[in-house]
Amino acid sequence: MYLLAFHAFLRIGEIAVTSTAQSSCVLQLKQISLSSDKCTVVFHSYKHYQGPPISLVIPAHADSSFCPIKAIRAYLAVRRNAPGPLFIFPGCTPVTKTFFGDHLKKSLAWAGLSSECYKGHSFRIGAATTAAMQGISDEEIQRMGRWKSQAFRKYIRIPMLQLQ
Repeated sequence: MYLLAFHAFLRIGEIAVTSTAQSSCVLQLKQISLSSDKCTVVFHSYKHYQGPPISLVIPAHADSSFCPIKAIRAYLAVRRNAPGPLFIFPGCTPVTKTFFGDHLKKSLAWAGLSSECYKGHSFRIGAATTAAMQGISDEEIQRMGRWKSQAFRKYIRIPMLQLQ
């Protein structure tokens, strides 16, 4: 979940629910397609948008430890082949925001990081910042993150230079 959240600039509400009644509002299995070198995520609707579908292509990475394609393949190999939300528990119920937040805290603690500095929105912030640092245009970052306004600029956190 974390790798896809980062690489697809996901809002946590796009992959995890508050209640099971929201199952149809999150990313569905049928919205993901994989090939050997990329993953395509088709967004039919999202926050403040009801227009035509938008596709985001995520390329494979040379470093297999952080390759979102490899991670999605591994997850799909153990996920039950049931229609519905992409991220589900073994009983086919959707992953909740509470579960996501609790496990993010545990993952951060395991890595020796403070959960005070990282939240679910950190994946969008990190994706926007990384894209900006790689020289990707503002227009492309806005499109990739599905931002309707210039609000995406608040997500870009370029580290300040320190003089020594």
